[in-house]
Amino acid sequence: MKHNIFIKKTCKEDSSLFFTLRNEKVNRKYSGNPKKIDKKKHDEWFSKNYKSKLFYTCSYNSKKIGYIRGEENNGLIKVSIAINKKYHGKGYSSL
Repeated sequence: MKHNIFIKKTCKEDSSLFFTLRNEKVNRKYSGNPKKIDKKKHDEWFSKNYKSKLFYTCSYNSKKIGYIRGEENNGLIKVSIAINKKYHGKGYSSL
């Protein structure tokens, strides 16, 4: 199945998308930290990191549906993918 997924560098306006997706129950389950994230802490973290790190926003049919985030450590990049639960099971995050 072919999907027209577009990926762009994350901008400041994508903060609420990251916050919402990160706090979805299923995404928390796989995040390594199952606790809900506080909005104020998220805003501080996002503002500090979204420009300098590997943050990308994914869209399908002009609707933002998820993100890809990379965190570099010792030459390796740990990749996090979060997709809106409405789009789970449709192959959007698979190759």
